[in-house]
Amino acid sequence: MSISPVSIAQVRHAKQPPATFFAEGNLTLDPREVQAAGDVRGYHLLHLQCSTGEDTLSWSILGADATGVDISEEQIKLAQQKAAAAGLSTHFIAAVDAIKKKIKRCRCSPSGFAHA
Repeated sequence: MSISPVSIAQVRHAKQPPATFFAEGNLTLDPREVQAAGDVRGYHLLHLQCSTGEDTLSWSILGADATGVDISEEQIKLAQQKAAAAGLSTHFIAAVDAIKKKIKRCRCSPSGFAHA
């Protein structure tokens, strides 16, 4: 029996708080993380390996301009849906898409990649 990446993403997503949790201003972050970070309002935050985005959404609630990146396109879709349903402007990017865009903007030269 094999499990598809889509079903793994959906199982993980189902274990997480719903969009209403975030719409009400609740956080999934540990209070020690919030205290250590301090006031993040106005900061740009890049969250790598964000999975289905719950912590990234939490940083947005705290005022950060947060962007979550994950290799799983399915998890990013779930995160985008949750952000929209929660009324948050959090950005989510599938790493595969980011790499494709980066490659399109670069041209190959004998010394390596150069930005076009």
